[in-house]
Amino acid sequence: MELEALFNVGLDVMMLISPDFEILRINPAGCKIVGKKEEDFIGKICYEVMHGMDQPIDGCPCRKIKLGEAGVGEISQGGMYFIATASPIINDNNEITGFAHTIKNITERKNAEIEVKKIDELKSVLLKSITHELKTPLSVIKGFTDLLINNHGSKLDMGMKNIVLEISNGCNRLEKLVGSILEASRLKSAKIQLELTKTNLASLIREVTKGLEGFARTRNLEVEIDISDELIVIIDVERIIDVIGNLFTNAIKYTPPNGKIKIQSEIKEEEIVISVKDTGIGFTEAQKEIVFKEFGKIKRNGQGLDVTSNGFGLGLYISKKIIEMHGGRIWMESEGLNNGSAFFFSLPFKKIK
Repeated sequence: MELEALFNVGLDVMMLISPDFEILRINPAGCKIVGKKEEDFIGKICYEVMHGMDQPIDGCPCRKIKLGEAGVGEISQGGMYFIATASPIINDNNEITGFAHTIKNITERKNAEIEVKKIDELKSVLLKSITHELKTPLSVIKGFTDLLINNHGSKLDMGMKNIVLEISNGCNRLEKLVGSILEASRLKSAKIQLELTKTNLASLIREVTKGLEGFARTRNLEVEIDISDELIVIIDVERIIDVIGNLFTNAIKYTPPNGKIKIQSEIKEEEIVISVKDTGIGFTEAQKEIVFKEFGKIKRNGQGLDVTSNGFGLGLYISKKIIEMHGGRIWMESEGLNNGSAFFFSLPFKKIK
């Protein structure tokens, strides 16, 4: 009775279909949506009445079930979009005696997704154009400030020298931001070819962390590295260096003085998992939702820290794209504010003999 009531009050198209695609029943809402009477459907072949075709369309969920696939498909017809689902009706002999078939109009949602995609593409083009336009004047400013410092620094009084140094530092920060935006744009458009080489990941991790030891010492942080020496992988070295450097730098930046950072490796059957764990300020649930998103810049505070990054929130987004291009995964865990965080990434791995 409940199924019968649902069939009669359902707002989407609902049909009972025979194994030969004959329409056995259709609900009142289905007739209204399609604009036909019940007698126009009963006993007719579904794909002929619904799609004007002489055979099941590619997205037909009933056809998919008969082929051993999942009974769900997206259908585009007449400028409209639909999600079609089907569930097999099985008898006591485990035979398919029909299908419960529903069709839901998702045109509004699909059009919104298309519009968002267009806006996203426009944003990427605009950002790429702006950053390219910035590169030339930025290079000129940086070139002249470097010239002043290197060739005429002795002639400048301390106040003027500090101003020129501040301009130079600002140029360096802006240059880094421009580079990040261009890199994110290239990764997003999939126009990058990885330069893959066989590499010892353990050596790479130690090299990157050694280069950031000075930064860690400024906060009196304890850094523990517990990784296997047998981490031979095939990767784009420069891009994986960027990922490791980004995760380690973030751990240092957001861990209060006298805290601890631990880098570990775990060798699984077909992947290596690297983790960077800290005793830092952690993440809220809301922050965890956006941390890997493009321009996912967040203000983080806790344990006496109040930190806003100078970047655009692109570092972890770029890291995610790089790891995914390698066929790996990247994710994070945090128990909340003041409870630290752990970032993980995996890379495909097979023991190389």
